[in-house]
Amino acid sequence: MIAAVDIGGTKVAVGAVDSHGKVLSSQESPTGYDCEYTRGLDAIVSMLEDVARNTGVELSGVGIGSNGPVNPFTGDFGELDFLPKWRGKSLVKDLARGVADRLARSGR
Repeated sequence: MIAAVDIGGTKVAVGAVDSHGKVLSSQESPTGYDCEYTRGLDAIVSMLEDVARNTGVELSGVGIGSNGPVNPFTGDFGELDFLPKWRGKSLVKDLARGVADRLARSGR
């Protein structure tokens, strides 16, 4: 199953949809201009874990959408006016590392 992450100026949404377009599980967490990147990353990892647990499936991938510039080769955020503390951060790398770290701690 593939999950989706939608990053916006007021919230981050995470969800899983089946092959027929039915939403199986979704969650949201508020963001905002002053949102620290590490808080957002932790929320995204937690929501992905919850979505996987709620659907009873293992996630094999994550699609990420963001309102703002993202370098298509590195995954680094560009000048995000709505989330300035996220500029230059790489959600792709950090998300992969965060999920791997949590799985290692949980013994999975």
